[in-house]
Amino acid sequence: MWKRIGSFALAAALVFAAAGCAKQQSSEQVVVKDQIPVAAQTGTDAKPDTDGEAEPKAPAKAEKVRQATLYYMDTTGCTVPVSRDIPWTEGIAKATLGYLVDTQSDAVLQGLGLKAPLPKGTELELDIADGKATVDVKLPEKGFESKEQESAAIAAMVNTLLEFPTVKSVTFLFNGKKLTKLQNGTAVEESYAKALVNAQPKGVPTTAEGKVELYYTNANGQVLVPVYQVMDEQMPAAALKAMLNAGDSGLTSLLPEGCQVLSVTVGDDGTAKVDLSKGFDDKSDIPGAQTTALRGILLACKQFKQVQSVDVTVAGQPLQADVETMAGIDTKVLNNYD
Repeated sequence: MWKRIGSFALAAALVFAAAGCAKQQSSEQVVVKDQIPVAAQTGTDAKPDTDGEAEPKAPAKAEKVRQATLYYMDTTGCTVPVSRDIPWTEGIAKATLGYLVDTQSDAVLQGLGLKAPLPKGTELELDIADGKATVDVKLPEKGFESKEQESAAIAAMVNTLLEFPTVKSVTFLFNGKKLTKLQNGTAVEESYAKALVNAQPKGVPTTAEGKVELYYTNANGQVLVPVYQVMDEQMPAAALKAMLNAGDSGLTSLLPEGCQVLSVTVGDDGTAKVDLSKGFDDKSDIPGAQTTALRGILLACKQFKQVQSVDVTVAGQPLQADVETMAGIDTKVLNNYD
């Protein structure tokens, strides 16, 4: 259970670009502040980023980095978006992909319960022409350890590259060869033009009707993991109640054990009033757990067009939260590498 702390009422509104179920809107600027959970949405201030084509405009001298969203793998095989700074270099798209190669020594990722999905020793070649990115993945002799790692690696590379405005599709070679199936059985499509999402149950087509984006956390408890689930009822109340149980996914609910969603109502002004049972406003042993849970609740509600803002109460009373918890709620970045 969590301890009660502070004395602040929550009237939190999270404003972000709704990108629908596919959420594949993509463009680039040197400093990216917004994160759409499936394919990162960024600004449009920079020139197109390509390898083999005109390079994007370098950042100002004071900012020799490009903030990008990369996709890492958790122990369940889900891909998790993480925003991090990439030191500026020519061929920034290839450099960004390089951060998806496991070094087995990244303490930050390990602390988040994540790992880079490409095996240590993997080398990457990238060519971008006429909107098509071709990645030659030169794997070490051992290759991928599992089918889950293969799927996560493909999704991570596709989603990361689709951030770049000149990339409209992604095609893969593996050790210089065009494959239709990898060593552990993962199918490789001819090309990928849409972001690849976590689905529950696994294998649900990304084109399936009635998908709702739900948010869970991993065993570490400090990251948001977006998962699409096909639901008959596509409303805030149904989404939040579904988030109480992660099923057999291996993920964990954002809410403390025993906490329930008592009610969710949406007023004419677009305010979703979410009432949770006692225990939610107590302090977790996991740093940032309450902030992570609140952000998941806000994101889940805000995907519905009728919701403009969210109020959270506990057993009908204002949420008890400290200043640090409140400060982390209005960010659009799903997970940070720091």
